[in-house]
Amino acid sequence: MGVRGVRKGTTQIQDTTTIEAEAPKEVRERKHHDFCLGVANILCKYSPRGKIPQLGICAVELSSSTTGSREAPDIIGFVHNLKVNSYLFEIKLSREDFLADKKKVCRKAGYKGMGCWRFYVTPPNLISPDELPNRWGLIYYDGRKLDFVVMPTIFHEDERDVWAEQNTLCNLVRRGIIYGKVFDNDDFKEGSRVPRGKKK
Repeated sequence: MGVRGVRKGTTQIQDTTTIEAEAPKEVRERKHHDFCLGVANILCKYSPRGKIPQLGICAVELSSSTTGSREAPDIIGFVHNLKVNSYLFEIKLSREDFLADKKKVCRKAGYKGMGCWRFYVTPPNLISPDELPNRWGLIYYDGRKLDFVVMPTIFHEDERDVWAEQNTLCNLVRRGIIYGKVFDNDDFKEGSRVPRGKKK
């Protein structure tokens, strides 16, 4: 009697092929990203201590391709007033990162950056007010609340990159931003208005 599935007179060859298990994917460090989201969720839903208005349009970790400039904001928010409507927040979790920020092209003298109002946001006491660039504000975030340490001085229309701000707004609208909900660029899938993991 022959082996089932094998023609008589032939030798069955046993498959010895082994499949190696895939190496576990490297877990992406999200500490900075999660810090951004924590801050943005407060800014988008509330007017923190009455210091600044509620930022109904708020996005985190945008790329320079979204802004159309050399600048890639950690957080940018907008309110209705078109004259003084943009708020920029740079998140710094270490002193090295804060000091490196000064070397960016968009921080150099003569470069018109984004934001009528500009803040650094750090864990408490990471940097002191006397280390701030001229006209910038400082916020401490402890994971629960925002402490406005220094309020900034406004950058007027002729002192900032208004085109980049407008381009950012257009791109956010194209990507389906929802007023009152933080736009998480990290979860956005290019070519679709639906963030990854969510059904249409």
